[in-house]
Amino acid sequence: MSSIFKSNTSYLISGLVFLAYAFYRLYQFFNEAAFNLVKLIISLVFFGYGGYAIYTYIKNTKDKQA
Repeated sequence: MSSIFKSNTSYLISGLVFLAYAFYRLYQFFNEAAFNLVKLIISLVFFGYGGYAIYTYIKNTKDKQA
């Protein structure tokens, strides 16, 4: 079974989607009056994965060019 992440563009797309969702959740977190730790943890995890996916895309692109 081939991996969905064999294509570099899937790393880029997933990274952008996860970063956008994380920023949206963080925006909601800071503008709501109620504190919800679960939402904060989920947004931080999504932010971390989105950053990692973008980093992987950039690293793989540089490796292909070299």
